[in-house]
Amino acid sequence: MSKNISQGSQLQKTATVLLEVGSAQDLCEILNQLVQQLGWKIEIADKFIHLIVNSEKQFQLDAQQQDSVAKAVINCPLKYRAIVHLAIVAANYNAENGLRTLDGIIPRISSFISELLDLKDGIKENILKNQGDKQVSEFIKTKLNIKDKEQKSLKGKEDDKKFDLLRNLISLLLCEGSTSAIVSRLNIILEVLADSNHYQQLTKAQVKPESDIKNRVKAVAEIFKLAKPSATEAKRLLLYGSHAQILASRQEQEIAELRDSLQTERELRNQREDYIFQLQKQCQELKQQLLDIEKKLEQRQIDIEQERELYAQLETSSQIKISQQREATLSNVRSRIEHELNKLDRCFSGAADNFQENSQMGLRILKKIREQLTA
Repeated sequence: MSKNISQGSQLQKTATVLLEVGSAQDLCEILNQLVQQLGWKIEIADKFIHLIVNSEKQFQLDAQQQDSVAKAVINCPLKYRAIVHLAIVAANYNAENGLRTLDGIIPRISSFISELLDLKDGIKENILKNQGDKQVSEFIKTKLNIKDKEQKSLKGKEDDKKFDLLRNLISLLLCEGSTSAIVSRLNIILEVLADSNHYQQLTKAQVKPESDIKNRVKAVAEIFKLAKPSATEAKRLLLYGSHAQILASRQEQEIAELRDSLQTERELRNQREDYIFQLQKQCQELKQQLLDIEKKLEQRQIDIEQERELYAQLETSSQIKISQQREATLSNVRSRIEHELNKLDRCFSGAADNFQENSQMGLRILKKIREQLTA
């Protein structure tokens, strides 16, 4: 009872830690903690796999960190080791450019599996280069001790080892095999698991598009993730590629293309709506600027009218002042001339014996009058 509680609390603690992986070093430490944990179950194996293949948490490992992760992967509990290796290798194979965390680690997994399988007498070359189909099939059947049709299932601990053999063969294929070898050898392995060559003969001539290979690898990896891979599922997967399946695959592809087209159209529509919104916003700003300019122009027009009125007033005022000054000047000149004329009149009406003197005085008065007129 206490042991189960302890394991439960440990699982809960591990689940909490998984959410806290923020660096490559965190990944190394958590993987090593999981490897050292006793009583592995499939849930722990799943978490171990997810830590490494999680597309949202991929890290660039340095040499020391690569060594740490590789050791954790290779040294995980024997019961789940082949399952973990196949899941990791399949995820890396299906990733478009491989998984970043597994850079430099996949070759070490491949080397470990190759040494573990200890393939001899050219069988490894036959497996990886798509040659000697019969020899490969006989080799796998011999390894699994499947010699007659009555032996339809694999049981006991020996069965676990045989399933692990198939998992390791698939992992090695995905690490080092050619594309054609992967397709062909997966079919052979499925045929052996299904214990029938009927399905292999049925599908042998059917060409499977390369776009389907990764889907096939994913499906095979899912089958062999189970503790007891099902012969029924192997048969179903062998039938994958029949006419109906090809039509379904094409329909799925068309649906995917339509979905992508719809997504693209939505993005374009959103961009167009954003662009229209920006144009409307700019129009509003321009309208406001025009209103501001119109108000300024109106105010300027008012200011000009006021200045014109003020100028007119100043002009009128100046003309009046000039007229008044001129009148004053003329009046002053007139008074002086009248004064001089009075003096001149007195000169002409004076005594005759003073004519000479009066004439000179009269001339002086005339001269002064002229000066007044020219001033």
